[in-house]
Amino acid sequence: MTTVTTTEEIDPGEVQLWDRLELRFAFGGQESVYLARVHDRSPEFLTIDRPTWLSGVPALSIGAGFTATFLRPDAAYSFESRLVDEVDSPPHGWRLEYPGEVKRQQRRRSYRLAVDLPLAVVPLDIAHRSPLVEVLGQAVDLSTCSLRLRLPQELEVEQIVLMRLELPEANQELTLVGRVKRICPQEETDCDYGVEFYARKELEQVFTHSELEALPAEYTIFNEKNRTVLANYIFAEQVRLRQQGRL
Repeated sequence: MTTVTTTEEIDPGEVQLWDRLELRFAFGGQESVYLARVHDRSPEFLTIDRPTWLSGVPALSIGAGFTATFLRPDAAYSFESRLVDEVDSPPHGWRLEYPGEVKRQQRRRSYRLAVDLPLAVVPLDIAHRSPLVEVLGQAVDLSTCSLRLRLPQELEVEQIVLMRLELPEANQELTLVGRVKRICPQEETDCDYGVEFYARKELEQVFTHSELEALPAEYTIFNEKNRTVLANYIFAEQVRLRQQGRL
């Protein structure tokens, strides 16, 4: 496995550990779309976790070709690859051919914005059905589908979190359902967590039936209209920071 340190110079067009990939397969005249994370890499292969099926017909099979896209602050990047074999050992998933060429695509519409916003967080413990306890955390960066959460409490990768985020000057509170995707230890007592959150129509595609049953209804109302509000807030903040010479 290749380890990437925080001091290493990173090529934005190089696939990194924990990158989120959108996989698009052309299959039988239809397009099938999956989401997956890179959890290992070598000079010959990338290994992804078990892909989440979003649309189209089932397309995962040895030798199947696809186009993968991942995002960076400056742009979207894509590459062609194919599935080599299925990984049976935990965490389970698939091996891909390492991309021979990564192409820079369209500029990202929404950047990841550095913020300092209070965030009310309810970590879910579905296995033990623990009572819901709200903890005050902090959002330290934000995009339209993920955030970095700073919290004085230990969470686990893949743990579900419920969040309430109030957008300053937008006069709106967003209720979000997210999943912890990575842990970023800090020097202080708090810890940072990379969290992906989902619109209502995406919930059934990324959560199991038992997980869906455990979600309070008031946290499952985030939709594409709310995402647009969030995108507009991020864009307005970018404009303000550019005007102040801070971006």
